[in-house]
Amino acid sequence: MVDDRGLDDEISLLDIAVVVAENWLLLIIVPLLAGAVAYGVISATNHGVYETEAILSIDQREAALALAAPVLDKAMLESSYLQGYSGSLSQARRLLLEDSFTVKKDTNSEFYRLSVRDEDPQKAEELLDAIIDALVVTSAPNQVELARINRSIEQASASLQELESGLTNINAILARTDDGAAVGGGELGAAVVSLVSSIEQRRAELDRLELAKEGSVRPEDVVQPPTQALVNSRGLLMPVAATVLGVGFVLLILAFIREGFRNAGNDPSRLAQVNRIRRAFWLKPLTAR
Repeated sequence: MVDDRGLDDEISLLDIAVVVAENWLLLIIVPLLAGAVAYGVISATNHGVYETEAILSIDQREAALALAAPVLDKAMLESSYLQGYSGSLSQARRLLLEDSFTVKKDTNSEFYRLSVRDEDPQKAEELLDAIIDALVVTSAPNQVELARINRSIEQASASLQELESGLTNINAILARTDDGAAVGGGELGAAVVSLVSSIEQRRAELDRLELAKEGSVRPEDVVQPPTQALVNSRGLLMPVAATVLGVGFVLLILAFIREGFRNAGNDPSRLAQVNRIRRAFWLKPLTAR
């Protein structure tokens, strides 16, 4: 019994190999033709989708700001994106985030990639330019924040002047001190080091405050400006691949069914079962050979 079962398994595997070998040309050519037809139909019935991309040196907070309503609303209103659109601005923003605009962190660097997709390449490039401009403008401080920054600049400038004046006085004292009478030279030297360190900190703070007046995102943060919009063909690959695999699978099943009917037709003990299947599809029953 064990040997017969092993022989049956071997024959079954051999039958599978025979079916594939006899129909390999059909299993390859027909799915490829179906995929070519699917590609042609999808290309003819769907307009090409163009994609443009820019790379910015921004952080996570600024990347989130690029997806916020103040930036997107300003960009849509200042570009031709809403041309011919009759819905609300919030609805247009939702559709933009769902279908067209994405912000992703680059996998190989600390930069962020901003991309826009549209059926019109010029509209895609124009919208991405508008989004970057709106991000730069929106990241700039408002009137209240600007007034606070200016007050901080005035305070830091006054503190810097006091520190520089103190350093000048100490240098004058050291210049008048005789080499042999420099009793407090060590303390004065430590004071000079402390003043120099404080002056550098104040200058760095002033530089930071001056940059804050311009905004957290500046034009020089654009590492790569929007690229020329090119056709994004990724949307065609999935349906075409599904068509090729689906047609190939169906053909393989049909080949096994045909082989099964052929073998059963030669076996009188299974002929009755084959005829029942044929009658279910209104086909003429087979007769025993």
